[in-house]
Amino acid sequence: MTRIMKEKPNVDTWNEYEAKSYNWFPWEQRLREIHRANLNIAQRLHMIKPVININKLERDYQHSRYLQMLWAENARDYDVVVPRHEKYRALRSEDGSVTDRSVNTSQLDIDVKALFKVAKQLAQPEDVLVKHLVKRTHGHRMQLKTKFKETYELDLVTELKSGLGSEWEVLIDALLKDRNVSSARALHDALEEGDYPTAVEMLYSHKNRELTQLKESYRKEYGESLENGISDKTEEPERNLLVAMAVQKGNKDESSKLDERLAQIDADDLFESGDGRWSDESGKFIKMLQTRNFRHIRTVLNLYKVTSGGSEVSTDIKRECTKNYAEALLTLITCLQGGETHYADKLFNSMAATDPTFVNTLVARSDVDMPAVRKAYKKKYDADLADDIRHKCSHQTTTVLIELALRTPSGATKKSTTQSKYATPSIVPPQSKSPVKRPNQAAGSTQSKSYKGNPLAQPSQRVAADAAAVRKDEMKNKEKEQEAKREQERQQKNVSGTIKPANNFNPTTDCERLKESMKGFGTDESTITDILPARSNGQRQILRKKYTEMYKKDLLSELKSELAGDFEEVILGLMLPPAEYDAYCLHEAIDGIGTTESTLIGIICTRDAKNKIKLIFILIFSGDTSGDFTDLLIALLKGERAQGSQVNKDQAVKDAKALHKNGQLAIDTKDEVFINILVKKNHAQVKATFVEYEKLVGHDIYKGLSNAMLGDAEDGYISLAKAIEDPVNFFAERLESCFNGLGTNDNMLIRILVTRSEVDLGDIKARYKELYGKTLSDQVKKECGGNYKQLLLAILGEE
Repeated sequence: MTRIMKEKPNVDTWNEYEAKSYNWFPWEQRLREIHRANLNIAQRLHMIKPVININKLERDYQHSRYLQMLWAENARDYDVVVPRHEKYRALRSEDGSVTDRSVNTSQLDIDVKALFKVAKQLAQPEDVLVKHLVKRTHGHRMQLKTKFKETYELDLVTELKSGLGSEWEVLIDALLKDRNVSSARALHDALEEGDYPTAVEMLYSHKNRELTQLKESYRKEYGESLENGISDKTEEPERNLLVAMAVQKGNKDESSKLDERLAQIDADDLFESGDGRWSDESGKFIKMLQTRNFRHIRTVLNLYKVTSGGSEVSTDIKRECTKNYAEALLTLITCLQGGETHYADKLFNSMAATDPTFVNTLVARSDVDMPAVRKAYKKKYDADLADDIRHKCSHQTTTVLIELALRTPSGATKKSTTQSKYATPSIVPPQSKSPVKRPNQAAGSTQSKSYKGNPLAQPSQRVAADAAAVRKDEMKNKEKEQEAKREQERQQKNVSGTIKPANNFNPTTDCERLKESMKGFGTDESTITDILPARSNGQRQILRKKYTEMYKKDLLSELKSELAGDFEEVILGLMLPPAEYDAYCLHEAIDGIGTTESTLIGIICTRDAKNKIKLIFILIFSGDTSGDFTDLLIALLKGERAQGSQVNKDQAVKDAKALHKNGQLAIDTKDEVFINILVKKNHAQVKATFVEYEKLVGHDIYKGLSNAMLGDAEDGYISLAKAIEDPVNFFAERLESCFNGLGTNDNMLIRILVTRSEVDLGDIKARYKELYGKTLSDQVKKECGGNYKQLLLAILGEE
């Protein structure tokens, strides 16, 4: 049977037969019945009308939501009325939150309900967050999180983030985070990353009680004590500083007691201590940090400057300590000398609504010392913190951030306008007899001795302090007047300069154009060429400061990152103040093998005696030139040259005869007369002396220097004499040497054109044409090219 079922029959070969089970026909019949039943059911369902109207339900829901929104926007939440005797019995904890159960619970219920509406988008977030989070203490916010969880079995932070969106996440985290846990994590991360300034700032900002809570949170989070964490993750000397702050600060006296005598002794000891006074575990500063309160340390640091003869603490620390330790220690000193200034700088440098550093700092200080931070911000940046936030932070959270900036902590005292308005004036009782007058004591009388020990007879300290403040203001005003006078003198001297101050100077417009020229791929050098050479150096410094205020970036750094080659070198010379650029050129001249003596001479011998370059460069002068010549240059750096153009002909004849002593044809460069002529006489007097010398001897001073057999220093002395006798002629010759030889000496060309552009470049151009029969601009066009050429031509005052 099996074989028959498997094999096909031999009949009806034109049909194909398939083997089928004997149950196939009943199954097929059953399936047909089920199919007919399903068709009948579908037909009945199609004929039945729905009982629920979906469209009507949607309309009702939308109408209900509309009414809820109207209610949330217009309704006012009233606090629960608490009887007066309950208010008086309410006790407040250390952080200012109400500890009375009835008042605290009712207030928490109100806050929780308001926050739930915000989370479900049934109320405006700005108003509710300001009223129920910003104006609450940190302890109250932590209770709100717990109460919200108990009431709705939901996490408050998660619900607010979900309901308000990602733009509110940073602010919500800052307001509702557990500060002890977050501080422990931030401190751990700072230690792991080697960010010691942040670790120092965090340890300083925690008081004894808060530091104890921080240590406990650190132990719970990481299973070890904070002291062990510092020891494991840091090395000396940073470990000594952090351990001293973490271990000793918890037991340190937080009072403001001050013993001036002891502070002076500590300042003297700190100055006289040897190596390791700042960093060693047994050093004076670490010991002082462990035993003295912060007011005492702050006083010692102020006295240190007096004891050291004006030396700044920061300068000595940078010189004696490693870079990382110096940054950490300077952060502590900055906090000690004015913590509010430190936080004001932090807010200014990170001002952005989405920057966690800015938002966290704003929230943290709003509970501690925000009025002091606002005052320090106003003093340093001449702007109101709230106004800066309003203009610089265009964001949904701006309103809340402004409220944080304007907040006064609960512990701070406020002036009561009500009290001043309705205060009862004090009534002086009528006197029955005239008041007793103090006897009029003459100087040196016996009665005056009885007042010797009387503090009331001593001069008022307040008067002395006010007088000191007045004198300080007068000194500042006097310095400003002197600076303005020097600037005016410099402008008057710029009679032949090719660059003069722009008349219609608008720093904001210039900064916007410069920013636009550096935007995107590539740089528009033509815009830079149009602006910078058309402004004086003083105006460029204003541009640099304005650019930093507008874009929080340094204009010089931005230009250096966008430019390259000779064009960049010219811009560097234009943007730096004259003294700094001279120091840069001098450093380049003596750096490496050999010394470019012509650069030294061109800068040292042609600068004003008041130029600060003598103070900057004398610290870095390497003495790479010959000994006598070096002594002469250092003498020139002292700035003892007489000013003006007066000539004493008799003195010129006398000096010429002194130079030609005993009929010598050579100049004695070590002779005191020769040195005084080069160092102390004005340029006109030097020129007159050289003329008289030529009449007397029969050859010029330069031949006399050549006869002196000076060796390698001969060119230096001759160039020195030329620069002092006639600076214009000297620079004209140096410019011609830039174009001679193989290629162009771009470094010297740039230095001369930039430094003389506001002094006498017009005279140099005229002298160059007189000496060589060609214009300086033609030489620049011939030897230079591209944007570099256009920039030099702009400095020369050419089209």
